[in-house]
Amino acid sequence: MKFPAGTVFQLEEPNEIPGWDPDERVREKQSFFDKRNFLLPDMGRGRSALLPLWMTNPCPEGIFDNADLSSGPCRITGVFSGKGAPPEPHGDFENLRENEVVLKDSKQGIDITLPQNREQCTGWQLHNMLTQKLVRESDDVPARPENVSFDFSDLMPGFYALSLRYNDGFNHLVRFYKSFPFLVQFEPDNNWKYTLFPTQY
Repeated sequence: MKFPAGTVFQLEEPNEIPGWDPDERVREKQSFFDKRNFLLPDMGRGRSALLPLWMTNPCPEGIFDNADLSSGPCRITGVFSGKGAPPEPHGDFENLRENEVVLKDSKQGIDITLPQNREQCTGWQLHNMLTQKLVRESDDVPARPENVSFDFSDLMPGFYALSLRYNDGFNHLVRFYKSFPFLVQFEPDNNWKYTLFPTQY
């Protein structure tokens, strides 16, 4: 995992179980309770992974009641270029490089420098990777821009995929995590008391 200890995630129920036998008669004789996993849409490298239940702790109730949840920073986890969804490597075009995708100074958005040897980008879409739902989209992209800027200051915490598309089916994909504003670090040797730390990008 490429997320710091204490990172907060809002995930679906932990139902992923490696080794789950398709035969119900076998499952009835086995206990998988503490082998359950959360499906993490992104492990911090732009790819999904299983997060074992035993490695997590539920957040204390009301911990974010007075916090602006949209104030957490973004963390870029992966940059991909190619055709299809998700994009596959494609050698005919210049790929987007990781150093061409950077966080804004506020850490609340992303600046992208696009390769200059392609036709005009025709639009973009933002998907929530946990729900697989379209969050935003636009066809308003300047002709042959040297730089495209995205403001995510009002975006709620979660896993996202930003895709910039071209008419020929080629696209660039930037995956990122919009963090909760705090890390929560527990003290198991001190009655599981916890301390909050501002989340860094």
